[in-house]
Amino acid sequence: MSKENSETRKKRFSRRHETAEAHQSAHAAYVSEHGKEARQRKADERQAVREARTPQEQLRILDERLGEGKGAQKERARLAALIKS
Repeated sequence: MSKENSETRKKRFSRRHETAEAHQSAHAAYVSEHGKEARQRKADERQAVREARTPQEQLRILDERLGEGKGAQKERARLAALIKS
């Protein structure tokens, strides 16, 4: 490492951030978007969308994704029972 490079590195907190505060701020922003709570919130949103679908709509989506009558046999059986009742 050249002398000039080592002096520059000593002035900076990390490769991307000049100070510890900037690093902590960037880390907090990342965690708020990608952390455990954000993942849980996104999962809850997906679950709410899924629960809003009718069994017929869910079967149609399974057919589109996996092919007509292929895969997700237990889910298909559960949905068929809901449709019949």
